[in-house]
Amino acid sequence: MEWKILVPKHGETAISALLNEERSFESFLIDLSSIFVNLPPSEVDAHIESALEQVADFLGVDRISFGELSQEGTVVTLTHSYTTPGISSYPGGVVNRLLPWWAHQVKQGYLLRLENVLDELPSEAIQERDFCLQNGIKSHLTIPLKVGGVVTCVINLISIREERGWSETLIHRLRIMGEIFANALVRQRSDESLRTKEQSLRQSRERLRRLTAKLIRAQEEERRRISRELHDQCGQDLTALHLGLKCLEDAVKTDSAAKRQFKALHELLDQVSLEMHHLAQELRPPALDELGLQTAMQGYLKSWTARTSIP
Repeated sequence: MEWKILVPKHGETAISALLNEERSFESFLIDLSSIFVNLPPSEVDAHIESALEQVADFLGVDRISFGELSQEGTVVTLTHSYTTPGISSYPGGVVNRLLPWWAHQVKQGYLLRLENVLDELPSEAIQERDFCLQNGIKSHLTIPLKVGGVVTCVINLISIREERGWSETLIHRLRIMGEIFANALVRQRSDESLRTKEQSLRQSRERLRRLTAKLIRAQEEERRRISRELHDQCGQDLTALHLGLKCLEDAVKTDSAAKRQFKALHELLDQVSLEMHHLAQELRPPALDELGLQTAMQGYLKSWTARTSIP
């Protein structure tokens, strides 16, 4: 995306040259808008830098920068810039402390159009005046940019080699360009936020998966422990009860009523033993550890079919 500076041809008036220049700038803005509409978020920053360089060359300014305000609107950060070769550049980043008066004007949404910086800066802009003296700044233009009625970005132009004016037409077109950048960055931030949320969701799902697997392992271990205790400890106790009842039954062989009671107790113990065995099998079938899941499932289905008579 480029446009050429139109030099007046022989016999062409200054007004004609200016009109040609304006049409060239308008064409550039149309091309810029069409590019940024479908621009992938990952390419936004590079295209902003490229466009700033073209604007600086076209307008003959020495520095041009683009900045963003924090979501709270309290911090101004220069994020993109271009400096003409041969002109010393200054670092971007947060400028609130370096240029507090300027940052305040930006946050309030005030346009700053200074053709002669040292003559037009107010007395309270002490640090700004020192900064301009140190860097040889002669003319300055700052255009706050709004998205949804809120100042979100700023575009800044500086002339060092000569004083220059800033026409209303130029400001209007630079504002359009800045709004194209601002909207592209809003889409970029939204895309980054969405990607971050998707990544967080994936991580949450992975943590949930690991936690669920850990919980299932803990449940299986507990089932195995309870099943083992039922089989080993309770099984031994029931066997001891069977033996004790057998000894008592032998001692009262002549008492028919007692024998009937012992028989009923034996039957009850047999039933309890069978139910406990089934419970231990339900909790953790030994075949699951010894033969594997497939064989254990086949055995379980056969046992279930035998108990319920359901094929």
